[in-house]
Amino acid sequence: MRIYDHSDALMYEEMLIESANEDDEENRNQYEFPEVERALPACIQKTLKEKWRIEDRRLLRAHGKGPYRSWIDRLRKMQRLSRLRLEQWREPLEDRYYDSPPLPSLLIAFKERDAITACFDEESQHMLEGSSEPTVCVVFSPKKADEVKHAVRVIERFVAFNTELFELVEELWETKNAGSDSHRGEPSLRAA
Repeated sequence: MRIYDHSDALMYEEMLIESANEDDEENRNQYEFPEVERALPACIQKTLKEKWRIEDRRLLRAHGKGPYRSWIDRLRKMQRLSRLRLEQWREPLEDRYYDSPPLPSLLIAFKERDAITACFDEESQHMLEGSSEPTVCVVFSPKKADEVKHAVRVIERFVAFNTELFELVEELWETKNAGSDSHRGEPSLRAA
């Protein structure tokens, strides 16, 4: 599942700076740079400087018994579910997109209308709006029992992983909107 976060925004900003540097001198003042790194919360800025990795368990242990326990538990379960090794299909799915990757399924921003959201708004104008994410592709022969078992395991993990992901998104949404009258819109989207 494609997620747009600060890493994507930083790449977009870098591309924008390169474009401005290659443009004519008189056009350079027309560029507006989002200054993504400056807009990030201090804790995220710190991870950029320390080359923090998702595997770093010290941070998870430090907050594992606190108010974010359920979020961390879901992330750990998603990590365990994602460990299933899959054989690479001959034709990567990325080659199936005609122009560019599809619009991400999730946007991770730290404030409304922050630099990440601004970068996403600009980039999304050139992304394909149709997306089949999340999706899974498993090639197998019904005549081969081992391939069928593998396909069933892949689908079970896919459903379990996405269940955890959507429940995490729901928890984050509820935490963000606790005590407010805002709603997510379509009931069908809330149920997904």
